[in-house]
Amino acid sequence: MGTQLLPFQKRELSEIHPGIFAHHGHKPIEIDFDYYLKRRPKVLDTIEEMPQYLLLPEVLLILRYAQTDQQHFFLNTLWNTGARPAEALSLKPSSFTALDDTVYVKIETAKRGRPAKKRKPKRWVPIMDQPYLDELKRYIKTRHIHKQQRLFGFTDRTARNWVYEAIKNLERDGHQLTIEGVNLKSFRHSYAINLVLSGTYIKYIQKWMGHKSMQSTEVYTNVLTLEGEHYMERTRFS
Repeated sequence: MGTQLLPFQKRELSEIHPGIFAHHGHKPIEIDFDYYLKRRPKVLDTIEEMPQYLLLPEVLLILRYAQTDQQHFFLNTLWNTGARPAEALSLKPSSFTALDDTVYVKIETAKRGRPAKKRKPKRWVPIMDQPYLDELKRYIKTRHIHKQQRLFGFTDRTARNWVYEAIKNLERDGHQLTIEGVNLKSFRHSYAINLVLSGTYIKYIQKWMGHKSMQSTEVYTNVLTLEGEHYMERTRFS
């Protein structure tokens, strides 16, 4: 008999997610972010359809400048799930489900221009970051949020201002982002880039991003547009 999906609220996270990396024997891939930071201007200049994206150290810097636990948790939710802002605003405690030792979030796809349907497309996105799961548990507990109650009670306009305020404050302290126009959607784009750099199979990225077309997903692989010189190294021209 297969393992049933258990509602998030019925088990403690300590039971649901006891060291997922250790359990599966997987370790996060080490990425040279300085290397990709240096190449980002060329990537953005070369690929017209490439969205502005952040790398992990930059995302963590912005999160560090979130002014409240609510601001931090919302932005961290965008970063850990790849959800569109409207999708994240619809999340409830019941959106999170445990299967074996992994926590998944069920996201209802909310894309502008998509025709209304009786049943909205949904996707399951695994969440592997233990600090985020701890923050989720703490957020629900301290705010006494019920199972079917929305986690967030504000608008995306309010959240957009949080990003601008965080960037203003980090720049005041002498930090500098090397791209302009960072906004809420940047967390979703950066989520996809992070998966590409980690070597994630593109079909999974498409599924977790909620893309109907593979073309929408493939644009993120352009982060590697300046790679591949090792193929040239083994090719003779004279």
